[in-house]
Amino acid sequence: MNAFLISLFQNPMWYLGAVFALLAAIALTYFLGGFLAGLPNLFRLSANEHHYHYSRKIVTWGTMCLVYLFILWELLRWTVGLFTSAAQPNPWAFIVALLLWLLLLVVPFLIKD
Repeated sequence: MNAFLISLFQNPMWYLGAVFALLAAIALTYFLGGFLAGLPNLFRLSANEHHYHYSRKIVTWGTMCLVYLFILWELLRWTVGLFTSAAQPNPWAFIVALLLWLLLLVVPFLIKD
């Protein structure tokens, strides 16, 4: 247990990366659940719009969760890079994450229920 705590405080990014990978796997599973459930309706070319509503909502939320996890990961890496002796953080990663975050603030208002 003592070795685990020492490892945790010496290199916390490895453990945070594992947590983010687990959350990303859950979000991807959620996305694929909506995408694969709506796929047969696409091939049948069903004209009923209500068949797509549920799948579209799940795909949208899965995508948004994945993008939010990417944004949080980049902001965490950027912040840790500022305060450690690691390589200097890439400012473009912060700018891309910020633009994605601003874009995702608008997306929920564009989706019609």
